[in-house]
Amino acid sequence: MNKLKIAIIVIISALIVAISFLLYNKYSEKDYISSEYKFSTVYSSEKGYTNNHQIIVSGDNLYLATLEGIEKIGTDGKSLWSKSYHFNELLVISAGNYLSAIDISEKKAFIFNESGLQGEITCANEIVYGAINDRGYLALIIDDDDSQSIEIYDKTGEKVAERVTAFNSSGYPVFVSLNSKTGKAVSSHLTLKNSKVESVVSFFDFSGNGKNLSDRIFGYKTYEDNVISNAFFLSSDTVALIGDKAIYFYNFDDELNFVAEQKFENEPQEIFKYGNKIVISYFTEPGNYVESENKVVIYNNKGEINAKIDNPYQKRVDVDDENIYLLKDNTVESYVLNNKKWSSNFAKNVKGIKKIDKKHFLLIYDDNFEVLKTSGF
Repeated sequence: MNKLKIAIIVIISALIVAISFLLYNKYSEKDYISSEYKFSTVYSSEKGYTNNHQIIVSGDNLYLATLEGIEKIGTDGKSLWSKSYHFNELLVISAGNYLSAIDISEKKAFIFNESGLQGEITCANEIVYGAINDRGYLALIIDDDDSQSIEIYDKTGEKVAERVTAFNSSGYPVFVSLNSKTGKAVSSHLTLKNSKVESVVSFFDFSGNGKNLSDRIFGYKTYEDNVISNAFFLSSDTVALIGDKAIYFYNFDDELNFVAEQKFENEPQEIFKYGNKIVISYFTEPGNYVESENKVVIYNNKGEINAKIDNPYQKRVDVDDENIYLLKDNTVESYVLNNKKWSSNFAKNVKGIKKIDKKHFLLIYDDNFEVLKTSGF
């Protein structure tokens, strides 16, 4: 492996660690009272949430994934179906009612929906990244030492598209993001040019409309001294590129058009997709505390500020399809845009929260997770 590739991989590894830092069966009778609602614990896990022991909300369904398999469970913790496998390093991704379990640095991937296993994939080389959309299409980045490929599979595990690039000429792929409806995709390759990092973003059209495009490529954008680490589709043709300095909004309907750029006010704590919007949280650590810098900013798909939440007390943020949650120790506040809906204090510090259905929430703590039933909603 040449020195340039090692340098690129070290940069990507450091980036992934940084993003992970940002983003990171028994019944109980505990009740939690908010200002309007009551939460009762109906299921509590015996183990905590780790990279190799994950609880996932996908659609209205709940899944438990480990290195040894995946299991769909009810809100009462009872098993509904399971699939065994043996992984070395687990990556679980989900969108809508579909999710995929991937053995990172190995060659296996599985696609599931609420009914169970839909597709099984065995790649020729190691998988280093995966992305899925809510129609069950799975994109994988495959590493073959001197060349890398982006392979796209349908929900049955059949390969429907592939693009191979050479490391020496194109750099190393960082991510790929799939649109849910139009067959469009975005990827970013990272390379070093004149001792500076350069990101080359490719916009693809894998639908019938893109069959006449060379290599299915709709267009390119190059960012010098800037790492484009992710992208979120906010509509059928609008995508937000997440850089280390700003967010860049593009539309590629009939042609590739720049929409807007929003520079970060300071280093963001976390960045989420929230429906067809982007949520950015800013938080200063206690030693560098600046009350005015603790806020949540929400952008629409035109790159405009849609709403702000000024809350100097939150320590981190979580989102689901409907809500934005501000978390501080054992306190959770729920918002729709900047409209506060409820708040509640829980028994332990909350690391994450997701709404499962109209009456159930998943709460993740340091040492375990719980399903809570609500009344008053």
